[in-house]
Amino acid sequence: MSTQNWYERYWNWAKTEAMPSKVPWDDSDAPKDLNVLSLGLQDLCRPLFPVDPEPPKRDSDDRLHKIWERYSRLGDPASTEDVVPFVEEISKSNLLALFPKFDLTYVAQALALARISRFSEAEVILGTAFLNCPVRSALCKALGDIKLWQENPVAFGWYMQACLLGYESYIPYLELSEAASAIGMVELGNRLLNASDILRTSMYRVSSKSATRFIARKDPKNLHAALEEFLNFANCFLPPADILPQSDESNERATWLILCKPNPEGWPTATEKILNRRFVRLSKGG
Repeated sequence: MSTQNWYERYWNWAKTEAMPSKVPWDDSDAPKDLNVLSLGLQDLCRPLFPVDPEPPKRDSDDRLHKIWERYSRLGDPASTEDVVPFVEEISKSNLLALFPKFDLTYVAQALALARISRFSEAEVILGTAFLNCPVRSALCKALGDIKLWQENPVAFGWYMQACLLGYESYIPYLELSEAASAIGMVELGNRLLNASDILRTSMYRVSSKSATRFIARKDPKNLHAALEEFLNFANCFLPPADILPQSDESNERATWLILCKPNPEGWPTATEKILNRRFVRLSKGG
């Protein structure tokens, strides 16, 4: 395909608004007595929570953002000697009491504990966060990570929730792409990979040491059904499979990701097309 054709195809898709899904998208809040930790793949492949609000999504306070920066500096792999003082620092700071609706403090605390295999404690923290926080997409991604580290296929359901809510990270799309490809859903895998590359504007790939494909093949029938249901909603914001050169054409694809990063003045970005849930809010009169 010529350079001009690639460019036109990409921007013809990117600059159009996402249309509502054919399947009704209910983004009313989940019941207060919902036990999120008991949800399975078939529960998580359709909208369960309100989509993310438009930016700015969260409170802005230096104390909150410093906790997240501190989490990002934990060793890799993290050690108990790193994690325990960090978790204690969060408790002593009283930030969860001062800002009970700020999701990223819970995420940092939970992921830190999960990185030293204290999974049950981490999940309880996120369960509390789901009750308190109006922005839940980062909580979904965090719970997906924790379930993936335990090799539990329900991780993919939580990644689906993160995508449906409009979470800005490429990781849920990338993990779902790997999972879909592993069970033979090649076209969906390509669409999710395109979304991942557009959000990150580079070609990051799941490590060959990752257990993602193995976990996906643990329960391929249920995962296939869940991804099919997820696509009923995600179809309206996922890019087409042929919007970028195939991933194995690495040089050409990498070049295109660079060329498509700047957007013409006044046009919405491709990232906005993937993440914006305005069509859901409009359908609710918001």
